[in-house]
Amino acid sequence: MMDKVSWGEPTQDGDKVSVTATLPPELPIPIAIKGLTMAFTFTGEDQVARIDVSPQM
Repeated sequence: MMDKVSWGEPTQDGDKVSVTATLPPELPIPIAIKGLTMAFTFTGEDQVARIDVSPQM
């Protein structure tokens, strides 16, 4: 499934890096979403502190 996802370029805003994934319409998923935005927040030691996932309807 993940090989059919189209990934955007990551963007950085302070300690947060976001990336968008566009899903093809033929994927067999139970809800109708067009994509996902994932925002990774990092600690001062470059460790992931939080991941926020937002669907794009």
